[in-house]
Amino acid sequence: MNPRIVPTVAMVALTAFAAPGATPATDLGAFLAEVEDAGRPEAPVRADLHVRVKEAEGERQYEGVAVYRGANVYVDLGKPAVRLLIRAGDKGDETVDQAYGDGTGSPVRGTAYDPIRGTTLIVDDFRPFRARTLRMPQITSETKRTLLVSGAPAEVSPYVLLVYLLDRETHLPTRVQYYERIASNLVRMRHDTDLVRIDGTWRPRRTEIEDYKTGAVTEIERRWTATPEVPPDLFDPAMLATRSPLGHP
Repeated sequence: MNPRIVPTVAMVALTAFAAPGATPATDLGAFLAEVEDAGRPEAPVRADLHVRVKEAEGERQYEGVAVYRGANVYVDLGKPAVRLLIRAGDKGDETVDQAYGDGTGSPVRGTAYDPIRGTTLIVDDFRPFRARTLRMPQITSETKRTLLVSGAPAEVSPYVLLVYLLDRETHLPTRVQYYERIASNLVRMRHDTDLVRIDGTWRPRRTEIEDYKTGAVTEIERRWTATPEVPPDLFDPAMLATRSPLGHP
């Protein structure tokens, strides 16, 4: 396991009492709501994606597109031929659908932690932060710049613990750690870096995901566009049953 990782939640929690530059207690509920709002643009924003996967057997690359509006996300990955729709309901619920191939198959309903078929990614890698993600979230450490928040997933998930490093200024999760089976078994970690301000909100231009079970390292590079032209029905689930409505870079 990578020695740079904080391996157990117990060790993370201890830093709450000794972290240098610690600040007074934060209203966690209010802060998580701010993080959620920051990830939901009123007007669409588009990211042209370049994905590079490094595995034991070699390296592969492919292109894609993601469009965000509010809590809704449409993702189209070209070479694996996968289209993904994350859609928020009126009551705070969420649906996740994936479609595969040339657009003739029926979408498959799933969850935010499902693998994206043909890739090393999971749906959550593209999902905006949701305050409801964690059941009983707790602050395990805080400084003037960051907040470390942990908790069990509130949704159906293969993970038993999620740990988010949240940036106070940008209101972005800059690191997410995924633990499986027990709270000391870190199996996956995502880093979001190279932040840029797009249409009033911060967005990562680069993401690195380390999978400690397989050894795969996935890098996502994004080229952002504010208020792009997108089909008005892009976030309609029926669109998943058609060919891609978005052009690839």
